[in-house]
Amino acid sequence: GSDEAEEYDGGRSANDIIKWAEEKFADNMPAPEIKQLLSSKDLDEACGNHPLCVIAFLPHILDCQSSCRNSFIDDMTKLGDKYKKKDWGWLWTEAMAQPDLEASVDVGGFGYPAMVVVSKKKMKYSILTGSFSMDGINEFLRDLSYGKGRTSPVRGAALPKIAKVEAWDGKDGELPEEEDIDLSDVDLDDKDEL
Repeated sequence: GSDEAEEYDGGRSANDIIKWAEEKFADNMPAPEIKQLLSSKDLDEACGNHPLCVIAFLPHILDCQSSCRNSFIDDMTKLGDKYKKKDWGWLWTEAMAQPDLEASVDVGGFGYPAMVVVSKKKMKYSILTGSFSMDGINEFLRDLSYGKGRTSPVRGAALPKIAKVEAWDGKDGELPEEEDIDLSDVDLDDKDEL
């Protein structure tokens, strides 16, 4: 925001003045936080306290390391800033971390990243069918903001139970270390036929 005084250029009625002030406030609002979905509380806040909530399902950390994941989150942050006047909630979760949520909005099984926008009030959602890129997501969100786009009812007509998950530590994923197996006592006889 600016500390400079700005000349008022709106109408003279109380409604005009209030509308002008609200627009200036909205222009200077911070971008919404893109939160990791860790519990039911996060889903309730993002979807219950906002007209719509945007939920991204990002690839598993072993499929998309920290730089890859952070670039997806950065794109969402930029788009969150662009659409901040809409007052949407923004969440992300790792692929397969929330299987009930994925099932309720028909995500999963066809590749990640994926994105849905959910209206808790209407219990409907819309799924991103274009590319998961800055342009693809922007087009999807723009269409939704104009009331376009196909919606489907949330399965079960309620937001599902959310699994409690650990917050991502911001680091790359590591494969679990494999145990060395001692094969010295295994008798591999050349004469045995399979």
